[in-house]
Amino acid sequence: MKKILILPALFALAVTGCGGDDPVPSGDVGWVQDVKEEMTEYLGLVLPFVQFDTATLYHGWNEDEGAYFIGDDSETNVLDGYGDRLLRTGWTPVTEEGSVNYTKSTEVGDLTLHAEWYEATDLYPCGNEIAVYVAGQGGGGDDPVTGTYEFVMEDYGWSDAEVISETTLAPGLTINASKNGGSNDPKYYASGASIRLYPNNSITFSADNMTKIEFTFTRIDDNFAFNPDSGTFSADYAAKTGVWTGDASSVTFTLGSGSGKQIRISAVKVTGTFSGGDPIGPGGDERTVEDVALDICDMLGYTASDIYWEDGEAYISVVFEDVTSLEEACVAGIDFLPTYLNEYEAPAAGQWLDGDDGYFASYMDSDSLTFVEIGSYLDGEDYVTQYCVYQMVY
Repeated sequence: MKKILILPALFALAVTGCGGDDPVPSGDVGWVQDVKEEMTEYLGLVLPFVQFDTATLYHGWNEDEGAYFIGDDSETNVLDGYGDRLLRTGWTPVTEEGSVNYTKSTEVGDLTLHAEWYEATDLYPCGNEIAVYVAGQGGGGDDPVTGTYEFVMEDYGWSDAEVISETTLAPGLTINASKNGGSNDPKYYASGASIRLYPNNSITFSADNMTKIEFTFTRIDDNFAFNPDSGTFSADYAAKTGVWTGDASSVTFTLGSGSGKQIRISAVKVTGTFSGGDPIGPGGDERTVEDVALDICDMLGYTASDIYWEDGEAYISVVFEDVTSLEEACVAGIDFLPTYLNEYEAPAAGQWLDGDDGYFASYMDSDSLTFVEIGSYLDGEDYVTQYCVYQMVY
């Protein structure tokens, strides 16, 4: 890492000194899970996403500097305009000795951010770097939460007949199913919106700590073993419910070997302590509504907890700084869309539907027919930008 100590002028940078064309950096459209967890731990927030070159990406906490660094080695300046994103997500610019930095306070302390594309030197190749210095305790932003949370399998974006592998559901419950020597893989099926488990399969639930798991089944066959490796489990076969009680950070349930038997889990309500809340995308060939909503959160520097869900649609609301009209609020929102979305309806004045209640622009992921509508509304004196993410079903 370049370890920024001398802070030159920022955000008016041109790509000079390295030569070559301007290749588009490769990589995902949002921070990967380990980066988000690092940022949350050490900064108390997730930074607005920027497309670094993943082949040369570096990131991590530097104890000596008291700072979190993330950057790449690249001929392409991807930080030009990053200051605008910081301003719109509540960072405050501070100019000192001709250098512009950005500050923000979180539960871990007072943050000072500097971002720059560097020309090559004798010590370092050219590249981009963000450095965030922490004045305070430095870390611990991902505070555990304690309570009872319901996890509905239908909400987590698995595709029909998808094999269930390790997946973390917000606010921090990990589910990991295994074939475990059986004949069939455990899978999610849209019919019944349940995880289906077959003879000899196992399923593990993990969190910081759990004392109770209440199951809702769409099928649980009479006297079919569903044995936990700790605690106790009892089932009401007629009501298709079950309850585990115990005290564990991980509990594995193993099914019996009865031919033709099944257990189908549609929801679990877990009482315990959870952390590491950003869910891991379930994957698959096509993006889900949740995938797209989380990518938008990455662009904004938001987390999964900032998403409001209703009837399978995801809503994300944000108040950008220095926005003075409903149209400006929508235009600002377009800057934070993942690049795989294409205009479905070109943004232009006069496209409002029913005045202030209409959307301004619509974008689409053509691979999955997932749509994002950007609208805005006035809340007191705030012009609120709202993203609505949904999937077209025929």
